[in-house]
Amino acid sequence: YDMLHPVICINLLEFALIPENEKTHTVFIPLEKDNPDIRLTDHFEIHFIELPKFDPEKTPLKTNLKEWLFFLKNEGRGEETMRTILHNNESLKKAHEQYRKFSGDSRYIEAYEARMKWQRDQSTLISSAETRGKIEGKIEGIIEGKIEAARNMLNKGYSLTDIIEIT
Repeated sequence: YDMLHPVICINLLEFALIPENEKTHTVFIPLEKDNPDIRLTDHFEIHFIELPKFDPEKTPLKTNLKEWLFFLKNEGRGEETMRTILHNNESLKKAHEQYRKFSGDSRYIEAYEARMKWQRDQSTLISSAETRGKIEGKIEGIIEGKIEAARNMLNKGYSLTDIIEIT
């Protein structure tokens, strides 16, 4: 156990995962359910950064994280927007160079577009399956209800002709 390195999962989201929380950056750690003062380990954290909630003027974050979030939200929108932030941060300058290299190479763009298409297809498949499952569930419920009604009518002595007509 003493040789394990901490696991920190960082999720950059383009949607609000936790709408009831206004914070851009939330961190979850494993705590004991009935006694949250007891932390299981400091070797595990899950971070969520919800980009739609990020407003550089209102978000109280450390400067370096603010700069990265600004970069992520604004990269590709023009050199003027990025000029100041790139001038002051060498890591962002390298990321910007990689972005320009990536966005200027048709092979990378093709791979990116194929990945995006795959993600959209997966999303559509999941959505279709959920919709189909709901419809099938409703139909199954209706059929089960009719079967139950038919059994009750049989038990009460209804004729088969009446049961068929009613159900």
